[in-house]
Amino acid sequence: MLMLAATLLAAVPPPTGFSLSVDRVAVRATIAQPTVVVEPLTARVVLRGLVLTGKAPALCPVMEKRDGAVVLRCTTRRLWAELASDKRGAFVDLRELRGLSWLDRDTHVPMHPWSLRAVGIPDVCPGTAAAARAECAFQRGDLEQATNGWVDALSGPDVTLARVRLGDLAVADGDLETALKHYSKATPIGPVGRLAQARSCELIGTCLSREESDRVANVEGMPAELARDQQLHTLRRDLFAGRDLEAMARLQALLEADATVCDGAIEFCQRLIEAGLDSRDVEARIAALSVFLTDKVRHGPHELVLNDQAAKTARELGAPGFAATILAANTPHVPRAELSEHLLNIVRLYVAARDPVRAAVVLEYAEGKLGAATRVGGWASARRQLGRASGTTVAAPVSPVTDAAALDELSSQVSLSADLARAAAARTRAVMTSVPPTAVETAP
Repeated sequence: MLMLAATLLAAVPPPTGFSLSVDRVAVRATIAQPTVVVEPLTARVVLRGLVLTGKAPALCPVMEKRDGAVVLRCTTRRLWAELASDKRGAFVDLRELRGLSWLDRDTHVPMHPWSLRAVGIPDVCPGTAAAARAECAFQRGDLEQATNGWVDALSGPDVTLARVRLGDLAVADGDLETALKHYSKATPIGPVGRLAQARSCELIGTCLSREESDRVANVEGMPAELARDQQLHTLRRDLFAGRDLEAMARLQALLEADATVCDGAIEFCQRLIEAGLDSRDVEARIAALSVFLTDKVRHGPHELVLNDQAAKTARELGAPGFAATILAANTPHVPRAELSEHLLNIVRLYVAARDPVRAAVVLEYAEGKLGAATRVGGWASARRQLGRASGTTVAAPVSPVTDAAALDELSSQVSLSADLARAAAARTRAVMTSVPPTAVETAP
């Protein structure tokens, strides 16, 4: 217990002035090293090894269980949370921030190398002046040398560039006061100065309104590299301000105009889409499904988690065939122990989508992989459902399926546009009958 208390007392709150409100909830530890993890883009705080001993906080009023953890669903994405303690015991300190959350590094816009021309330095690599040497070092992947160069550049003509770069590094380290000092001291003139201005107001929350956000989002006259950086920051700002549909529409438009906009930031873009899929705005969820179909952002390091979320969203919005398609594409990556439940879910979804032919194909694939296990339990019920849907004992497969690649190829032929139309219809029904969107469920 003494070790736990020491750990709790080590909590460091955000700097003064960065919090809009403070809430806390009493907790009790059930393991030696409990954890508190903020998931800002989905507005959740995950408590592992902790149970609440007080009522749910007003900032995060909904509590649910997930994989043995307590999950608090919050009213904002601008979250900070940490374990703390006083003489009365342990508690979770929750804060709504004035600006954007910085705790989850996956939600930061990645730092990209910029060409010397883009930042207005008349030089070529390896560079002569400090800022040029720093940018060239960063392009080579030498962050230590780049950082030293940016520090040296604080006393040179490229001080604005140096302050933006050092401010970004400080945010990544959680040092907001240093970051704000750098951004606020940068001259807000020229393309790089405009980046500094946007970053500064994001930290203190002065440009989160639609009007102010649009003002600092302007990329007119910016080199393409810097414009792309500004656009990614604008997407993040929209989401943290609760403008989910605008964020998804903006991302879709950016990808249509420039398919490389997420290059070097695939995981970041995937996290944005995940947030859209999880939105309370049904229109935003449908828009996120549309963005999800873009190959440039669908595939990447966050792909499996994103696929699961997209399938869940499609199912809840009344597009079971779309959900089945997404899950089928995941099949090669599913562990053997989870394969039966995974394939059974796909069969049920295809049945719900009134597509017994593809359901039968997945069933045949499952029989080849799992054998007798597909004759009992939920599989028996699925067979009966499939028989009723096809008007036979069981629908005849259209072709043998012998491996996951073939299953993926077959399932990819499902008409996604039709399923999205069903999703829109489900949304309309939900609104007309005042049913919460997440309650719309057509799959068994």
